[in-house]
Amino acid sequence: MQVLGIFPDAYSLSILLGALGFKEGKQIHGYIVRTMFKSDPFLETALIDMYSSCGRILEAWFVFDHLEVKSNVVVWNVMIGGFLENGWWEWSLKLYSLMKCENVKFVSESFSIR
Repeated sequence: MQVLGIFPDAYSLSILLGALGFKEGKQIHGYIVRTMFKSDPFLETALIDMYSSCGRILEAWFVFDHLEVKSNVVVWNVMIGGFLENGWWEWSLKLYSLMKCENVKFVSESFSIR
């Protein structure tokens, strides 16, 4: 895309993050930071999922913790699922409780994460 002078949008980058490993995903994260300054729920969720899936739960938490807007239930579910996927059971429960305290609207997936 870059060779052709086509700039990827958030949706394209989200798809790439889901298909790549840690090294390439980290490079895309750097590209996002350098070129896109406003928050995008697709990218934020894809970054958290990519880091979690690669076993890099602290990097996933860093992205989640620095979100400008945390009202999106999907990003909460992905972070909770990332904790579960990586064996951080207590943290997933803590985040679930925090989600309730923050008045994030629950959906059915909030109760049946992975």
